[in-house]
Amino acid sequence: MRGHVVLILRRNRRTLLSLGLGLIVSFGFNPAEASSEKVYWGGVGFVSYDNRDKLFPNLSRLLCKSGTNCTDGNIDVYAKEQLDKANFQNLSVSREFIGTRESEGVIMAPMVVRESLNINEVEVDEKIFYIHKFRVFVNLTFFEFDTKRFISSLPIIVACAKTFEKPIGPREKFDIFKSMVGSRCGKTNLFEVMFEKTKNITLDLEATDKYVRVNTAAVSDQVKKIISQRYTVADWAPQVSQIFEGFLANATNAPFIPSVGDENLDVVQATFKDASYVIKLPPPSFEIIPDVILFKKFEKLSKYKKSRTVCHAVKAKVSVMQEGDKLLGAAFARTKESCGIVRVSTKLDSISYFQESLFSLLVGLAKQFGNPTQEYIDAYAGKADKPGLLPKFKKVKDEAFTY
Repeated sequence: MRGHVVLILRRNRRTLLSLGLGLIVSFGFNPAEASSEKVYWGGVGFVSYDNRDKLFPNLSRLLCKSGTNCTDGNIDVYAKEQLDKANFQNLSVSREFIGTRESEGVIMAPMVVRESLNINEVEVDEKIFYIHKFRVFVNLTFFEFDTKRFISSLPIIVACAKTFEKPIGPREKFDIFKSMVGSRCGKTNLFEVMFEKTKNITLDLEATDKYVRVNTAAVSDQVKKIISQRYTVADWAPQVSQIFEGFLANATNAPFIPSVGDENLDVVQATFKDASYVIKLPPPSFEIIPDVILFKKFEKLSKYKKSRTVCHAVKAKVSVMQEGDKLLGAAFARTKESCGIVRVSTKLDSISYFQESLFSLLVGLAKQFGNPTQEYIDAYAGKADKPGLLPKFKKVKDEAFTY
């Protein structure tokens, strides 16, 4: 029989996570000392699908459910087109349907967590342009459907920037998000990037005690006041964590418990056509907690008052907890690197500049979890936090990210 799987993340009430279409492709992992183990393709899923109008209003239109005409497109077909081209080093692909009466097996499913669009107004030669930056957040997730055990999840974030003379409308937004998964936005195709980044992936199917989660970012009142001029802070903070999670995954090559903006989620329910399984997310052994502390703008006129230097400085703190014990806690700031020279009359979109400055800070900070250096600490860490910070980063790397 052909299986159809729907995943539900839940705490006290259910939060839908849908994996549309059938489970149609299986993979074999081939360690030299063991026979190949099938891993079943679960199709493309959506976390909190009932909340799709808020989290992914464009991409959710591509989830082609049974019995629909799918006039907008089919995201599962787009994923499979790239899957067929993938060159996995440790996986072999077979064309089998998962049976709903199977007693064991591992499901592999890309789960769309969020889409986002940031629009930055810029002035070039006294003409206004609008840079549209599109992002798609996906977690490639693995779990056993027989023991109901979560195995791992790897976050993937892809972005595409487009410039227009005015903000674009709903139709254009949909077409660009669709191009990111169905064809290309510039050089970017989500699933091509995903399968390239995971081509060397191997799974440790044995139980592990090293589960890492990035918690929802804390945001200071000062930053909230700025961000709330354009975004809802409750939506913005989880996005910051998911971006940081993606940076950490790139820096460490480590799997994560998915960061979905709710630390209370502890159960995944997988429902097939004629059966249902409940999969429990493991409690995190390590929690990484970002805290956005400060956004501060500095300006200085040039000597002849024809230009000005503008800086969008940011400060953030990161803490690492292991079962209630703090392994690391330090603040980092990006100041002079956030500066640029513009005309006196040039208008700047400060919210967008603060965001990009913050993301640049988080990229460098994430690298310290994979390859900590004293040079970075000296350049970016707060004076009070510098002493003894390098050994703390090395300890976190050894204990949380070394397998």
